[in-house]
Amino acid sequence: MTNADIHRTARLSTCARRYSPAELARITASMPLLARYSTPDPVWTEWALIFRDHYVENTVGLLLAAHRAGIPAEWVYALTKGDQTRNRDRVHATLLAHGFASGLLDNTTINAPQDHALDLAQGIAGVNAFIDTAHAAGRKVLVIDDGGLLAQGYGRVDAPRRVDGALELTVSGLNASPPPGRSVSPCSTWPDPSSRPALATPRSPIPACGGCVNSCPPTKSSVDPS
Repeated sequence: MTNADIHRTARLSTCARRYSPAELARITASMPLLARYSTPDPVWTEWALIFRDHYVENTVGLLLAAHRAGIPAEWVYALTKGDQTRNRDRVHATLLAHGFASGLLDNTTINAPQDHALDLAQGIAGVNAFIDTAHAAGRKVLVIDDGGLLAQGYGRVDAPRRVDGALELTVSGLNASPPPGRSVSPCSTWPDPSSRPALATPRSPIPACGGCVNSCPPTKSSVDPS
């Protein structure tokens, strides 16, 4: 089998694993709030999104909603946490099929960096490249993180790379991140209410959960999350 045959087989395998339109419709229907708050908004067309979480169906639903709201598919970078969730391969395949980048930033590398320095450096390098490319294209970068990525310091005032908006989903992630006063602002305090993205607009203040810090799409990853 030639290299071309191997790549062709891999592409066919990825296509076969992705969720069908009927399955995607069921996922979307199971998340009605996303349907309500993901109407197109010109504000989102200027943003890029890094999303790191477990690769489950909710991940697909949220990223499709972000795309519907206006973030172009080529400016969405999804990262799996490296755990063994069911259907993670199907989530990965579906994200690639929709034009999103899909990669890996394993929790193990974050929790024990002294033992996984090379893997952590490779994962962070992909994040850095995405941020640099987005900023060079005049885009703001929003990070939605399920513990670990923001703790790498992307919100610090002295960070070499800073993201423009952040939402941490876990208490452990908040505890590992710099305090909001030295890093990101609470998500209820966007500097300009008129430019506040709809999906990040709380109906009431949510303390210490991230927010605005200031105001070449990545190569589609072939990393298999399994």
